[in-house]
Amino acid sequence: DNSTVGDIYGFELFLDHKFSNNFQGFMSYTLSRSTRTPEGEPTELFAFDQTHIFVLAASYLFPRNWELGVRWRVISGSLDTPIIGATFDTEQDEFIPINGDPNSERLPIFHQLDIRLDKRWVYKAWTLSAFLEVLNAYNRGNVEGFNYNFDFTRRDEVQSLPIIPNIGVEARF
Repeated sequence: DNSTVGDIYGFELFLDHKFSNNFQGFMSYTLSRSTRTPEGEPTELFAFDQTHIFVLAASYLFPRNWELGVRWRVISGSLDTPIIGATFDTEQDEFIPINGDPNSERLPIFHQLDIRLDKRWVYKAWTLSAFLEVLNAYNRGNVEGFNYNFDFTRRDEVQSLPIIPNIGVEARF
């Protein structure tokens, strides 16, 4: 719907450290606010507003082309429209949810640690890399939303993915 207008404002701080003694890393922090004003409606937070985003990443290059990297992210919880009650529709024989104010509730803060180990082999005309990474290394159960029971009187958290180990190979020519 293109009849909605909105505003986004904020700032970002980014500190970068290039290789020094085989170490590199960066830190970034973003503070922002995203609002929208549907036609004829009051201004509200945009559904994808994320007020705070903090990322810390670092890697160390070991001898023989081994590299170990980590990334830690902390992000304001996503917005949610709560269900504040329900009515029973006798014709459909089901409960119909009653929504609260749009995007009036924020989910808990999201944070996650990812770790990656790379090995690179360099040949004359191409490079081969293999990696092992672990996403969500400390198995944080970040809340992604809610599931409600049949009459909307109870809700349960829907959590993000658990620890995810990945193995990969990449060839560059």
